[in-house]
Amino acid sequence: MCRAGRRNKAHPEQDPHIPLAGVGIGEKHAIIETSENGSFLSAASAVACPYIHINGEKLQDTKPVKLRPNDRIIFGSSSFFLFRHTAKASEESMSDNPEITHEFASQERLEKEMGGKLDSLK
Repeated sequence: MCRAGRRNKAHPEQDPHIPLAGVGIGEKHAIIETSENGSFLSAASAVACPYIHINGEKLQDTKPVKLRPNDRIIFGSSSFFLFRHTAKASEESMSDNPEITHEFASQERLEKEMGGKLDSLK
């Protein structure tokens, strides 16, 4: 199990594996678990859900979401991660894609939040 969240200044031994900072990030923000069935990400609490996006989609609840190679994960307002799983490196979807950038993920999230209305603003 891998935990993501804010550092715990009072108890540094409880620091998350993936330290995060910024707007909307909680001390216990998200959990990533990997098993023979794959890797799954879940919000550590309902409060964290609005601050976790996978491929532009905001988490609706704490139910685990299966991660796939090249999934874009945004924690808070700007912590962007590209999910890679070395055991799946042979999959075609694991090939490097120079189009997947922080800007791409931010735009993807904005488009989903605006319900496809972003094009009308251009």
